[in-house]
Amino acid sequence: MSFQRPQIGGGFINKQSAWETHGITRDIEMWTAREGEILTEGFIALQAESHPIDFKNIELLDLCGCMDPNAKNYKSYYLKDNPESCKY
Repeated sequence: MSFQRPQIGGGFINKQSAWETHGITRDIEMWTAREGEILTEGFIALQAESHPIDFKNIELLDLCGCMDPNAKNYKSYYLKDNPESCKY
């Protein structure tokens, strides 16, 4: 599974009733005002509902690293540069 340009909002037909249904009545105005904002950080929920499930061999790819093509540890998939991590 992969995501491109994840953003806030867009999942509810009736925002007011959806927020109340999920028990999140506070900060409605703040979140609706941020609708469409691109997410740059956050959390990953592998199982966010109530059913138990087992996961095996989960791997996360770090997208922050050396973006200098001349470095030994350069990876083309990095999205955020960390020059201190470069090894030559």
